[in-house]
Amino acid sequence: MRTEQYYTVSYSCPQCGGSVPLKELDRLLRCPFCKVRLFVFIHPHPIFFVPPPPNVSEESLIFVPYWRFRGIIFNLSKNRVLYRFADSTSLALKNNLLPSTLGIRPQVVRLKIYTNANKGLFIRPEISLNEFMQSFREHVPIWDKNSQKLKEQLFIGETLSLIFFPFHISGNLLYDPFSNKPLTSVSEGNYTSKPLFNPPEKWINFHATICPHCGGDMEATSNSVVARCTNCENWWELTSRSFHSVETFKIPTRGFIPKLWVPFWKLEFTCKNPDIKTIEQLFSYLGIPAKKLNMQDIPPTCLIPAFRMIPKHFLRLSRVLTNIQFDIPCESSFTSTHCLFPTLPAVEAFQFIPALLASLCTRKDIRIFDIAQIKYAFTKKSLIFIPMEKTGVEWVQPQHLFSIPTHWGF
Repeated sequence: MRTEQYYTVSYSCPQCGGSVPLKELDRLLRCPFCKVRLFVFIHPHPIFFVPPPPNVSEESLIFVPYWRFRGIIFNLSKNRVLYRFADSTSLALKNNLLPSTLGIRPQVVRLKIYTNANKGLFIRPEISLNEFMQSFREHVPIWDKNSQKLKEQLFIGETLSLIFFPFHISGNLLYDPFSNKPLTSVSEGNYTSKPLFNPPEKWINFHATICPHCGGDMEATSNSVVARCTNCENWWELTSRSFHSVETFKIPTRGFIPKLWVPFWKLEFTCKNPDIKTIEQLFSYLGIPAKKLNMQDIPPTCLIPAFRMIPKHFLRLSRVLTNIQFDIPCESSFTSTHCLFPTLPAVEAFQFIPALLASLCTRKDIRIFDIAQIKYAFTKKSLIFIPMEKTGVEWVQPQHLFSIPTHWGF
Protein backbone atom coordinates (compact mmCIF):
# COMPACT_ATOMS: atom_id res chain seq x y z
CA MET A 1 0.00 0.00 0.00
CA ARG A 2 3.05 2.21 -0.07
CA THR A 3 3.27 4.22 -3.26
CA GLU A 4 7.02 4.73 -3.79
CA GLN A 5 9.88 2.48 -4.95
CA TYR A 6 8.07 0.81 -7.83
CA TYR A 7 9.88 -0.27 -10.96
CA THR A 8 9.39 1.78 -14.10
CA VAL A 9 8.44 -0.37 -17.09
CA SER A 10 8.81 0.56 -20.77
CA TYR A 11 5.77 -0.44 -22.82
CA SER A 12 5.53 -0.32 -26.60
CA CYS A 13 2.44 1.51 -27.82
CA PRO A 14 0.27 -1.04 -29.71
CA GLN A 15 -0.73 1.65 -32.21
CA CYS A 16 2.52 3.44 -33.14
CA GLY A 17 5.25 1.39 -31.42
CA GLY A 18 6.51 4.32 -29.35
CA SER A 19 8.09 3.71 -25.95
CA VAL A 20 5.77 4.60 -23.05
CA PRO A 21 7.14 4.47 -19.46
CA LEU A 22 4.68 3.34 -16.78
CA LYS A 23 4.98 2.38 -13.14
CA GLU A 24 4.43 -1.28 -12.26
CA LEU A 25 0.86 -0.80 -11.03
CA ASP A 26 -0.25 1.67 -13.71
CA ARG A 27 -3.26 0.52 -15.72
CA LEU A 28 -3.71 3.42 -18.16
CA LEU A 29 -1.30 3.86 -21.08
CA ARG A 30 -1.14 7.35 -22.61
CA CYS A 31 1.11 7.42 -25.66
CA PRO A 32 2.90 10.81 -25.96
CA PHE A 33 3.40 10.25 -29.69
CA CYS A 34 0.06 9.16 -31.18
CA LYS A 35 -2.01 10.32 -28.15
CA VAL A 36 -3.88 7.01 -27.88
CA ARG A 37 -5.28 6.04 -24.45
CA LEU A 38 -5.53 2.34 -23.59
CA PHE A 39 -6.26 0.28 -20.50
CA VAL A 40 -3.71 -2.47 -19.74
CA PHE A 41 -4.99 -5.90 -18.67
CA ILE A 42 -2.48 -8.48 -17.40
CA HIS A 43 -3.23 -12.11 -16.47
CA PRO A 44 -2.04 -14.12 -14.59
CA HIS A 45 1.00 -11.94 -13.72
CA PRO A 46 3.34 -9.40 -15.35
CA ILE A 47 6.39 -10.66 -17.26
CA PHE A 48 9.32 -8.23 -17.45
CA PHE A 49 12.97 -8.37 -18.35
CA VAL A 50 16.00 -6.26 -17.49
CA PRO A 51 17.43 -4.81 -20.73
CA PRO A 52 21.09 -5.80 -21.22
CA PRO A 53 23.87 -3.29 -21.88
CA PRO A 54 24.03 -2.22 -25.55
CA ASN A 55 27.60 -3.51 -25.99
CA VAL A 56 26.58 -7.17 -25.35
CA SER A 57 25.97 -9.37 -28.41
CA GLU A 58 22.36 -10.54 -28.70
CA GLU A 59 23.51 -14.02 -29.78
CA SER A 60 25.32 -14.54 -26.47
CA LEU A 61 22.42 -13.54 -24.19
CA ILE A 62 20.66 -15.90 -21.79
CA PHE A 63 17.81 -14.55 -19.70
CA VAL A 64 17.32 -16.24 -16.33
CA PRO A 65 13.91 -16.09 -14.53
CA TYR A 66 13.33 -14.64 -11.07
CA TRP A 67 10.04 -14.47 -9.16
CA ARG A 68 9.21 -11.28 -7.30
CA PHE A 69 6.77 -10.62 -4.45
CA ARG A 70 6.04 -7.10 -3.30
CA GLY A 71 3.43 -6.54 -0.63
CA ILE A 72 2.64 -6.45 3.05
CA ILE A 73 2.99 -9.17 5.65
CA PHE A 74 0.58 -8.98 8.58
CA ASN A 75 1.52 -10.91 11.69
CA LEU A 76 -1.42 -11.75 13.94
CA SER A 77 0.21 -12.32 17.30
CA LYS A 78 -1.56 -13.21 20.55
CA ASN A 79 -2.46 -9.66 21.43
CA ARG A 80 -1.87 -7.34 18.47
CA VAL A 81 -1.57 -6.96 14.70
CA LEU A 82 1.92 -6.27 13.36
CA TYR A 83 2.92 -5.54 9.79
CA ARG A 84 5.86 -4.79 7.56
CA PHE A 85 6.72 -4.38 3.88
CA ALA A 86 8.31 -7.11 1.83
CA ASP A 87 9.99 -6.82 -1.55
CA SER A 88 11.65 -10.12 -2.36
CA THR A 89 13.03 -11.83 -5.46
CA SER A 90 14.11 -15.42 -5.85
CA LEU A 91 15.84 -17.44 -8.56
CA ALA A 92 13.28 -19.60 -10.41
CA LEU A 93 15.83 -22.30 -11.33
CA LYS A 94 16.72 -25.34 -9.24
CA ASN A 95 20.41 -24.65 -8.81
CA ASN A 96 22.62 -22.51 -6.59
CA LEU A 97 25.21 -21.50 -9.18
CA LEU A 98 23.64 -18.12 -9.95
CA PRO A 99 22.70 -15.24 -7.60
CA SER A 100 19.70 -16.27 -5.51
CA THR A 101 18.12 -12.80 -5.76
CA LEU A 102 18.08 -10.02 -8.34
CA GLY A 103 19.79 -7.41 -6.20
CA ILE A 104 18.68 -4.45 -8.34
CA ARG A 105 16.90 -1.36 -7.09
CA PRO A 106 13.86 0.21 -8.75
CA GLN A 107 15.62 3.59 -8.87
CA VAL A 108 18.46 2.41 -11.11
CA VAL A 109 16.83 0.20 -13.75
CA ARG A 110 13.90 0.45 -16.16
CA LEU A 111 12.29 -2.87 -17.01
CA LYS A 112 10.73 -3.82 -20.34
CA ILE A 113 7.68 -5.90 -21.19
CA TYR A 114 8.45 -9.39 -22.45
CA THR A 115 7.43 -10.20 -26.03
CA ASN A 116 8.15 -13.13 -28.33
CA ALA A 117 10.22 -10.75 -30.49
CA ASN A 118 12.89 -10.28 -27.81
CA LYS A 119 16.35 -11.51 -28.76
CA GLY A 120 18.19 -14.06 -26.63
CA LEU A 121 17.34 -17.32 -24.88
CA PHE A 122 14.67 -16.98 -22.18
CA ILE A 123 14.85 -19.98 -19.83
CA ARG A 124 11.59 -21.45 -18.55
CA PRO A 125 11.12 -21.25 -14.75
CA GLU A 126 11.74 -24.56 -12.99
CA ILE A 127 10.09 -23.32 -9.80
CA SER A 128 6.40 -22.39 -10.11
CA LEU A 129 4.84 -19.28 -8.62
CA ASN A 130 3.03 -21.39 -6.00
CA GLU A 131 6.30 -23.08 -5.03
CA PHE A 132 8.02 -19.70 -4.74
CA MET A 133 5.26 -18.32 -2.49
CA GLN A 134 5.28 -21.44 -0.31
CA SER A 135 9.04 -21.18 0.15
CA PHE A 136 8.76 -17.45 0.79
CA ARG A 137 6.15 -18.02 3.50
CA GLU A 138 8.28 -20.68 5.18
CA HIS A 139 11.42 -18.52 5.26
CA VAL A 140 9.90 -15.23 6.39
CA PRO A 141 11.41 -14.58 9.83
CA ILE A 142 9.07 -14.29 12.80
CA TRP A 143 9.63 -10.85 14.34
CA ASP A 144 7.29 -11.18 17.33
CA LYS A 145 8.34 -13.44 20.21
CA ASN A 146 4.67 -14.23 20.92
CA SER A 147 4.14 -15.51 17.38
CA GLN A 148 5.61 -18.87 16.48
CA LYS A 149 3.29 -20.29 13.84
CA LEU A 150 3.25 -19.82 10.10
CA LYS A 151 -0.56 -19.73 10.04
CA GLU A 152 -0.46 -16.42 11.90
CA GLN A 153 1.02 -14.65 8.86
CA LEU A 154 -1.10 -12.93 6.20
CA PHE A 155 0.51 -12.06 2.87
CA ILE A 156 -1.18 -9.36 0.81
CA GLY A 157 0.57 -8.94 -2.51
CA GLU A 158 0.62 -5.65 -4.38
CA THR A 159 2.43 -7.35 -7.23
CA LEU A 160 3.61 -10.83 -8.14
CA SER A 161 5.76 -10.80 -11.26
CA LEU A 162 8.29 -12.76 -13.30
CA ILE A 163 11.47 -10.86 -14.13
CA PHE A 164 14.18 -12.13 -16.49
CA PHE A 165 17.75 -11.04 -15.83
CA PRO A 166 20.32 -11.12 -18.67
CA PHE A 167 23.60 -13.03 -18.58
CA HIS A 168 25.95 -13.49 -21.50
CA ILE A 169 28.16 -16.35 -22.64
CA SER A 170 31.82 -15.90 -23.46
CA GLY A 171 33.69 -19.12 -24.13
CA ASN A 172 32.45 -21.61 -21.57
CA LEU A 173 31.70 -19.03 -18.89
CA LEU A 174 28.50 -17.21 -17.94
CA TYR A 175 29.04 -13.53 -17.17
CA ASP A 176 27.09 -10.79 -15.45
CA PRO A 177 26.87 -8.25 -18.33
CA PHE A 178 26.84 -5.24 -16.00
CA SER A 179 29.87 -6.06 -13.86
CA ASN A 180 31.46 -8.30 -16.54
CA LYS A 181 32.39 -10.81 -13.82
CA PRO A 182 32.27 -14.56 -14.52
CA LEU A 183 29.74 -16.45 -12.41
CA THR A 184 29.84 -20.10 -13.46
CA SER A 185 30.61 -22.37 -16.39
CA VAL A 186 27.92 -22.87 -19.01
CA SER A 187 28.39 -26.63 -19.09
CA GLU A 188 28.11 -26.96 -15.30
CA GLY A 189 24.75 -25.23 -15.24
CA ASN A 190 23.61 -26.78 -18.52
CA TYR A 191 21.99 -23.44 -19.41
CA THR A 192 21.99 -23.65 -23.20
CA SER A 193 19.98 -26.90 -23.21
CA LYS A 194 17.33 -25.91 -20.66
CA PRO A 195 13.69 -25.65 -21.87
CA LEU A 196 12.80 -22.23 -23.23
CA PHE A 197 10.13 -20.01 -21.78
CA ASN A 198 6.65 -20.21 -23.29
CA PRO A 199 4.50 -17.33 -22.00
CA PRO A 200 0.79 -17.74 -21.15
CA GLU A 201 -1.42 -17.02 -24.16
CA LYS A 202 -2.62 -13.41 -24.29
CA TRP A 203 -1.12 -12.60 -20.90
CA ILE A 204 -1.24 -8.88 -21.75
CA ASN A 205 -4.07 -7.11 -23.56
CA PHE A 206 -4.93 -3.52 -24.36
CA HIS A 207 -8.46 -2.12 -24.44
CA ALA A 208 -9.67 1.25 -25.64
CA THR A 209 -10.97 3.63 -22.98
CA ILE A 210 -14.53 3.09 -24.19
CA CYS A 211 -17.43 2.34 -21.86
CA PRO A 212 -18.70 -1.27 -22.29
CA HIS A 213 -22.26 -0.03 -21.70
CA CYS A 214 -22.71 3.02 -23.91
CA GLY A 215 -19.48 3.41 -25.88
CA GLY A 216 -18.69 6.74 -24.27
CA ASP A 217 -15.24 7.89 -23.22
CA MET A 218 -13.99 6.73 -19.82
CA GLU A 219 -11.71 8.69 -17.54
CA ALA A 220 -9.21 7.39 -15.01
CA THR A 221 -5.83 8.22 -13.54
CA SER A 222 -2.75 6.27 -14.58
CA ASN A 223 -2.76 4.00 -11.51
CA SER A 224 -6.51 3.79 -10.84
CA VAL A 225 -8.24 0.41 -10.83
CA VAL A 226 -11.71 1.86 -11.46
CA ALA A 227 -12.74 4.02 -14.42
CA ARG A 228 -15.73 6.31 -14.84
CA CYS A 229 -17.79 6.79 -18.01
CA THR A 230 -18.25 10.49 -18.71
CA ASN A 231 -21.45 9.77 -20.65
CA CYS A 232 -23.58 7.27 -18.73
CA GLU A 233 -21.80 7.84 -15.37
CA ASN A 234 -21.25 4.11 -14.83
CA TRP A 235 -18.15 2.98 -12.92
CA TRP A 236 -16.08 -0.02 -14.03
CA GLU A 237 -13.42 -1.94 -12.12
CA LEU A 238 -10.43 -3.00 -14.20
CA THR A 239 -9.79 -6.62 -13.25
CA SER A 240 -6.95 -8.76 -14.62
CA ARG A 241 -9.01 -9.68 -17.70
CA SER A 242 -11.98 -7.37 -18.24
CA PHE A 243 -14.30 -4.64 -16.92
CA HIS A 244 -16.68 -5.32 -14.01
CA SER A 245 -19.51 -2.92 -13.26
CA VAL A 246 -19.32 -1.36 -9.79
CA GLU A 247 -22.29 0.09 -7.94
CA THR A 248 -21.50 3.46 -6.37
CA PHE A 249 -22.97 5.43 -3.47
CA LYS A 250 -22.25 8.76 -1.84
CA ILE A 251 -22.77 10.36 1.54
CA PRO A 252 -25.03 13.43 1.18
CA THR A 253 -23.44 16.75 2.06
CA ARG A 254 -25.14 18.92 4.63
CA GLY A 255 -24.03 22.51 5.04
CA PHE A 256 -20.61 22.37 3.36
CA ILE A 257 -19.15 22.18 -0.12
CA PRO A 258 -16.73 19.22 -0.44
CA LYS A 259 -13.32 19.80 -1.95
CA LEU A 260 -12.73 16.10 -2.55
CA TRP A 261 -14.71 12.84 -2.60
CA VAL A 262 -12.74 9.93 -1.14
CA PRO A 263 -13.59 6.31 -2.17
CA PHE A 264 -14.04 3.34 0.17
CA TRP A 265 -14.82 -0.26 -0.67
CA LYS A 266 -17.96 -1.59 1.00
CA LEU A 267 -17.37 -5.34 1.14
CA GLU A 268 -20.03 -7.85 2.17
CA PHE A 269 -19.03 -11.39 3.08
CA THR A 270 -19.93 -14.48 5.10
CA CYS A 271 -17.80 -16.62 7.42
CA LYS A 272 -17.50 -20.32 8.17
CA ASN A 273 -15.91 -21.98 11.20
CA PRO A 274 -17.60 -20.30 12.97
CA ASP A 275 -20.67 -19.64 10.81
CA ILE A 276 -21.31 -15.89 10.70
CA LYS A 277 -23.99 -14.60 8.36
CA THR A 278 -24.98 -11.23 9.87
CA ILE A 279 -23.17 -8.18 11.17
CA GLU A 280 -24.84 -8.73 14.54
CA GLN A 281 -23.21 -12.17 14.79
CA LEU A 282 -19.86 -10.73 13.68
CA PHE A 283 -19.91 -7.92 16.24
CA SER A 284 -20.92 -10.39 18.96
CA TYR A 285 -18.06 -12.73 18.00
CA LEU A 286 -15.54 -9.85 18.09
CA GLY A 287 -16.94 -8.37 21.31
CA ILE A 288 -18.05 -5.10 19.68
CA PRO A 289 -21.23 -3.49 21.10
CA ALA A 290 -24.08 -3.37 18.56
CA LYS A 291 -24.77 0.20 17.47
CA LYS A 292 -28.01 -0.31 15.58
CA LEU A 293 -31.24 -2.26 15.99
CA ASN A 294 -32.30 -4.96 13.51
CA MET A 295 -28.72 -5.80 12.64
CA GLN A 296 -29.68 -9.45 12.30
CA ASP A 297 -30.78 -8.74 8.71
CA ILE A 298 -27.52 -7.08 7.60
CA PRO A 299 -24.67 -9.23 6.25
CA PRO A 300 -21.14 -8.81 7.63
CA THR A 301 -19.75 -5.62 6.10
CA CYS A 302 -16.50 -3.69 6.25
CA LEU A 303 -15.56 -0.27 4.90
CA ILE A 304 -11.98 -0.24 3.63
CA PRO A 305 -10.09 2.59 1.87
CA ALA A 306 -9.99 2.13 -1.90
CA PHE A 307 -6.61 3.83 -2.13
CA ARG A 308 -3.10 2.88 -1.06
CA MET A 309 -1.41 4.18 2.07
CA ILE A 310 1.02 2.80 4.62
CA PRO A 311 -0.43 -0.08 6.69
CA LYS A 312 -0.55 1.75 10.01
CA HIS A 313 -2.86 4.45 8.68
CA PHE A 314 -4.74 2.03 6.43
CA LEU A 315 -5.60 -0.16 9.41
CA ARG A 316 -6.61 2.78 11.57
CA LEU A 317 -8.87 4.33 8.93
CA SER A 318 -10.52 0.96 8.20
CA ARG A 319 -11.26 0.50 11.91
CA VAL A 320 -12.88 3.91 12.15
CA LEU A 321 -15.06 3.52 9.06
CA THR A 322 -16.11 -0.04 9.87
CA ASN A 323 -17.18 1.06 13.36
CA ILE A 324 -19.26 4.06 12.20
CA GLN A 325 -20.59 2.58 8.94
CA PHE A 326 -24.16 2.31 10.25
CA ASP A 327 -24.21 5.97 11.23
CA ILE A 328 -23.49 6.98 7.63
CA PRO A 329 -26.50 7.58 5.34
CA CYS A 330 -25.91 6.77 1.67
CA GLU A 331 -27.42 7.87 -1.60
CA SER A 332 -27.04 5.96 -4.86
CA SER A 333 -25.31 7.03 -8.08
CA PHE A 334 -22.21 9.08 -7.38
CA THR A 335 -21.58 11.52 -10.27
CA SER A 336 -19.15 14.20 -9.05
CA THR A 337 -15.85 14.65 -10.91
CA HIS A 338 -13.87 16.04 -7.92
CA CYS A 339 -12.94 12.65 -6.57
CA LEU A 340 -9.96 10.51 -5.73
CA PHE A 341 -9.97 7.54 -8.11
CA PRO A 342 -9.63 4.12 -6.44
CA THR A 343 -6.13 2.67 -6.67
CA LEU A 344 -6.62 -0.41 -4.48
CA PRO A 345 -8.37 -3.41 -6.14
CA ALA A 346 -11.34 -4.91 -4.31
CA VAL A 347 -9.56 -8.26 -4.10
CA GLU A 348 -6.66 -6.73 -2.14
CA ALA A 349 -9.12 -4.97 0.16
CA PHE A 350 -10.87 -8.30 0.75
CA GLN A 351 -7.54 -9.99 1.62
CA PHE A 352 -7.10 -7.36 4.32
CA ILE A 353 -10.33 -8.29 6.18
CA PRO A 354 -8.79 -10.88 8.59
CA ALA A 355 -6.21 -8.35 9.78
CA LEU A 356 -8.93 -5.71 10.20
CA LEU A 357 -11.22 -8.00 12.21
CA ALA A 358 -8.28 -9.13 14.35
CA SER A 359 -7.52 -5.52 15.22
CA LEU A 360 -11.18 -4.90 16.10
CA CYS A 361 -11.48 -7.93 18.37
CA THR A 362 -11.86 -7.09 22.09
CA ARG A 363 -12.60 -10.55 23.49
CA LYS A 364 -9.87 -11.97 25.71
CA ASP A 365 -11.01 -15.56 25.17
CA ILE A 366 -10.25 -15.43 21.42
CA ARG A 367 -6.72 -15.71 20.08
CA ILE A 368 -6.70 -13.09 17.37
CA PHE A 369 -4.58 -15.20 15.02
CA ASP A 370 -7.50 -17.69 14.99
CA ILE A 371 -9.46 -15.02 13.12
CA ALA A 372 -7.15 -15.54 10.15
CA GLN A 373 -8.23 -19.19 10.00
CA ILE A 374 -11.90 -18.36 9.47
CA LYS A 375 -13.12 -19.18 5.96
CA TYR A 376 -14.26 -15.90 4.39
CA ALA A 377 -16.57 -15.88 1.35
CA PHE A 378 -16.96 -12.66 -0.62
CA THR A 379 -20.57 -11.88 -1.60
CA LYS A 380 -20.84 -8.24 -2.78
CA LYS A 381 -18.80 -5.10 -3.35
CA SER A 382 -19.63 -1.45 -3.96
CA LEU A 383 -17.92 1.94 -3.73
CA ILE A 384 -18.90 4.64 -1.26
CA PHE A 385 -17.60 8.15 -1.87
CA ILE A 386 -17.28 10.29 1.26
CA PRO A 387 -17.14 14.11 0.95
CA MET A 388 -14.19 15.83 2.62
CA GLU A 389 -13.13 19.42 3.11
CA LYS A 390 -9.59 20.71 3.51
CA THR A 391 -8.65 22.22 6.88
CA GLY A 392 -5.00 23.06 7.33
CA VAL A 393 -3.06 19.81 6.95
CA GLU A 394 -6.09 17.52 7.19
CA TRP A 395 -9.01 16.35 5.09
CA VAL A 396 -12.00 16.55 7.44
CA GLN A 397 -15.41 14.88 7.35
CA PRO A 398 -17.39 17.32 9.54
CA GLN A 399 -20.63 15.32 9.62
CA HIS A 400 -19.15 12.14 11.08
CA LEU A 401 -16.18 13.64 12.89
CA PHE A 402 -13.19 11.92 11.41
CA SER A 403 -10.22 13.26 9.47
CA ILE A 404 -7.39 12.07 7.25
CA PRO A 405 -4.03 13.89 7.55
CA THR A 406 -2.64 14.86 4.17
CA HIS A 407 0.69 13.15 4.95
CA TRP A 408 -1.11 9.79 5.07
CA GLY A 409 -0.55 9.35 1.37
CA PHE A 410 -2.94 11.32 -0.84
